[in-house]
Amino acid sequence: MFSHYAPETVSVFEEARSFANSLGYSDILPEHLLAAICLSPSSPAGSTLTQVASLEEIYAEVLATLTVADAIFSSDLTVSRRTKRVMDLAFEVMRESGHDQVEPLHLLMALVKAHEGENSAILSHFGVTEEKLSSLP
Repeated sequence: MFSHYAPETVSVFEEARSFANSLGYSDILPEHLLAAICLSPSSPAGSTLTQVASLEEIYAEVLATLTVADAIFSSDLTVSRRTKRVMDLAFEVMRESGHDQVEPLHLLMALVKAHEGENSAILSHFGVTEEKLSSLP
């Protein structure tokens, strides 16, 4: 599943899995990925996002949109349909940028490009756009 993903991106998914599990979710949602990026401010995606918005404020907004699910905690979480779409978009961003692995920045750009779900509304609320991310060094 992660053969084309950089180790740093796999770490984002591991953090998202842990976050989702802590809330009792059976699927990893894009919001869990966004929270994982916010929890890693020194990562490439976290430091890029910091240039556009406050990680603490985004994280708080993500937490406000998620509820503790009535689910059994498990390490065998699956990805939701929306997360699969984000993964597909991240792969497209990777190819367009000429890289051979999906990096955390590709994942962040895919979260912005997805245009669905709470993560999109949160990023939009904080002014995080494709144009702003693309213009950063």
